[in-house]
Amino acid sequence: MKNILIILLFIISNTYGNQEKIEIRNFGIICIGSGYDYIGKHNWELSFLINDSLYKFSITSKANEKFTFFNLSKLLKITDLNYTIKKDEKIVFNKTSKINLTPKNAFTIFSEKAPANLNLKGKIIDSYALDNSENYYYLIRTIIDNKLLCWVIVKNNIVMNIHTEKNSYNYHNLGRIIITNFINKKNPEFTFIYKNDEGKKIISLGEKSKYISSYINNNFKISPLSKKYNNLEYMGFIYYNYKSNG
Repeated sequence: MKNILIILLFIISNTYGNQEKIEIRNFGIICIGSGYDYIGKHNWELSFLINDSLYKFSITSKANEKFTFFNLSKLLKITDLNYTIKKDEKIVFNKTSKINLTPKNAFTIFSEKAPANLNLKGKIIDSYALDNSENYYYLIRTIIDNKLLCWVIVKNNIVMNIHTEKNSYNYHNLGRIIITNFINKKNPEFTFIYKNDEGKKIISLGEKSKYISSYINNNFKISPLSKKYNNLEYMGFIYYNYKSNG
């Protein structure tokens, strides 16, 4: 009876265990695996045609990994993709997809005077609010003694998060602010670029989150938190915006 049970478990594992979840996410992230079950040690090959040119990329998953991924925003600028994925040289996925390069969110940002009685340090440079019926969010930028820049996240008149940088660049050159909700699917993050003489940083601030990626001295670093299963779209977003802004 024990031997029969072992055989049945082996058959079930080989029949259903090898059907990995494969999905294409926004910003060119192609994810293999569910994030819960082990995908095992395999070679994965992604191939597709663009303007009659064949592109092939491969990765090898480890036995103890629960997912792996291709980041097309790091590799190429693509909006439409007809791609094939092979697992150990066997085709397991063949699909045509349109890659979404716009963050999904339910917020609209606009310039708005900062709320009173927040007791913020320094001089207020500018303030932005979000159009949301449930909560009142603000991103407020201040400068302290012309030496330290502060970005403050305020929710319902309560300071939730602060980021600071040395003021080594013209503080009026903040650049575009992008609202995302990659990290917490319900709450917004304010993403902006901070520049100095060495390079630039892409900073994303949420209520309780702070993701910082940088390009300094010709060295590009991305927050390791973006490599988590639920945050892979954020990684694609960072690479896409890095290439778009140079």
